[in-house]
Amino acid sequence: GVTGGRGGEGDFFVVSSGAPGGAGGATPGANGENGGANATAGGGGGGGAHGLVSATLPTFAVQGGHGGAGGSPSFMGFVMGGGGGGGGSGAVVTGTGDLETLTVTVTGGNGGAGGSGGPSGVSGSGGGGGHGLVFSAAGGATATIAANVSGGSGGGMLVAGGNGIVGANLDLDLYATVSGGVFGGGVDQRSAALRFTGGNSRLTLGSGWGLAGGIDVTGTLTFDQPTDATLGETISGSGGIVKAGAGTLTLTGTNSYSGGSRLEAGLLQIGNAAALGSGGLVMSGGALRSTVTATLANALTWEGGESSSILSAAAGQTLTFTGPLAVFNTTGAPASLRFGSAT
Repeated sequence: GVTGGRGGEGDFFVVSSGAPGGAGGATPGANGENGGANATAGGGGGGGAHGLVSATLPTFAVQGGHGGAGGSPSFMGFVMGGGGGGGGSGAVVTGTGDLETLTVTVTGGNGGAGGSGGPSGVSGSGGGGGHGLVFSAAGGATATIAANVSGGSGGGMLVAGGNGIVGANLDLDLYATVSGGVFGGGVDQRSAALRFTGGNSRLTLGSGWGLAGGIDVTGTLTFDQPTDATLGETISGSGGIVKAGAGTLTLTGTNSYSGGSRLEAGLLQIGNAAALGSGGLVMSGGALRSTVTATLANALTWEGGESSSILSAAAGQTLTFTGPLAVFNTTGAPASLRFGSAT
């Protein structure tokens, strides 16, 4: 794999303010320089360079450069530490269309630490972690993810790590683990492993898949599941989800996405009363089952058509809807919406 060399240290200044460290430069994955320092204020650390910028998926392991640390002034009065530089992305992919299969690891750079402000000053904020794999084209791309992808760690207390995979209008088959970067300062929290930034995206959770960190959705995300999968990580954002495919998708997280849910095929199973977020549920096929006793305030719309739908709860459990119910038959063909128990 390739990781660029560390950038040089920022200068130390006695009178003028500390200079920001330089970015990683032309070398892929180079680390940003540390910021300089003076009597009253530290300079900001430079941002790390991206590990790779290419129209295609990387063919060798890549890592973004780490952000440089902020400068720490030596004066003992009220001083300001410099901010840490942000980590570089592991890989930025500019191409569209079918990009085939990722078979090498991709890792975002870590954010640089903020400079110390001394006993009576203010420490600088750490830099954010770099994303792992960024698809930068608005038109999206199709890819099979068969190697692990990770965002970089945040460089200071409560500073966010990078996302694992980021992009709009993506079509992904996942056969490896994607991890969001951890927040800095020992906070037990990760950024979203998958961040869909708009448009219509599709995701299939295949064999060997895993997520460390949730899914953030803007636009629409379709879970196309030919086989069964259980998702315990949270789904957040302003977007909505669609369940397609003959398999079972089980959601057990406390989800906060607000764009609603649509059930077209297969079984959507919930193991948490908040699994469907805050939006409505539209059923045009398939079945919804709860494995726990739950009361849902989500609006329920059944579109009918040529398919039948089932609402049920597992043995010994009760599923209650308190939101509005709307029933439409969009084709006039025989169809049914059934309420009952399932074992």
